[in-house]
Amino acid sequence: MELSHAMSAITIAPRNPLPNSPPPHILDSTAIHSAIPTAGHIYVLWDRNTGKVLTMREGKLEMCQPDKLRRHRDNWYWECKEMAGWLSLRQPASGLYVGYELRPKGYRYDAVLIVGKSNEHDRFCYKLAVDGGYQLWWKRDDDLHVVVLDPTSGTNLHLRPSGPKDVVTWEFVQVDDEA
Repeated sequence: MELSHAMSAITIAPRNPLPNSPPPHILDSTAIHSAIPTAGHIYVLWDRNTGKVLTMREGKLEMCQPDKLRRHRDNWYWECKEMAGWLSLRQPASGLYVGYELRPKGYRYDAVLIVGKSNEHDRFCYKLAVDGGYQLWWKRDDDLHVVVLDPTSGTNLHLRPSGPKDVVTWEFVQVDDEA
């Protein structure tokens, strides 16, 4: 734990500016970019490929351009929690956790906000992506499922057993000193 806490304070600047870099209001001196997801901190999660951020909009998870949400910043701040060695993302303003629900059609799981306290549907781990950033993998029974962006809507997130197609590469921008 001490090593991960020490590593979470390291700022890693990208070598070249990303085509969809974080919005200017996140690029202030208090934010830590390319932060390692660590329990006890608050982050803005943005997709390195689209420039969209993970947000709660009208009670649902959605990927949105950040300039549309400036007045409602609490809707796109995510507190990282730890439970039994797994990480969870909690939306501080609502107290809801990011998790998933099963859909009857096909082998698909939708990432959704779930009510109240943490449970097995909101636990995830991360893997370092080859091009930087992180992939999020949710625990489903004894398997891990990667978070992907729905190519049709461009805003909805799903979980899939594996595969590189449409996998979201997240940048964790730390926006606090200590949660």
